[in-house]
Amino acid sequence: PAATKGSGMVAFESTSDPADGSDTGISQIWLGDATPYPAVATRITNGAVKSELPQISSDGLVIAFQTQADLLTDGHDTGFNQVYVYTTATHAFARVTDDPGGCSGPTAYRIGTNYRVPFTCSGQAFYYDLASDQRYLIPMPAGSHTSQLIAGLGFWFLTTSTTGNLLTNGLNPNHQLYVINLYKRPALPVAGIATWFPTRGL
Repeated sequence: PAATKGSGMVAFESTSDPADGSDTGISQIWLGDATPYPAVATRITNGAVKSELPQISSDGLVIAFQTQADLLTDGHDTGFNQVYVYTTATHAFARVTDDPGGCSGPTAYRIGTNYRVPFTCSGQAFYYDLASDQRYLIPMPAGSHTSQLIAGLGFWFLTTSTTGNLLTNGLNPNHQLYVINLYKRPALPVAGIATWFPTRGL
């Protein structure tokens, strides 16, 4: 599960309904509010296959997660994970990625009035700025593989796990952790626009 520091909101995945305990066998994303007693949980996905790894922004407004379900249509299994976000204020979704090889590992981080959603697709590192509708590629050494990109260290910094050696611009035999300074290693704007439904959430 992922929780905010002050809002009392918790995003989590579960195959069962927290209210009655019935088990569907398919993980869905739930949003829990620990403020009232007893706590209240609401299911926000209903796909034919699992939705997982929810991450919630510090203000509780944006939840990023991955799923193989096509939530934009009927929830069928696409065979590849894509990155989605859900806004708790407007109850709107956005499919952030639609990549043939799939994308995974999103996080959500508020920066001013914008929200940064980092993720990886086919071993490459990206992030998406929701309010400005711009996708960025993090440049890595040629031939490297990036398994994770995480926001949470302010505007300029991201944490990554990659086989690229960011000190020498070469390669490591295994994945290593690095903190990326976007001022020193600028991200590159690339094509890719999120699809909001049923309405734009930000």
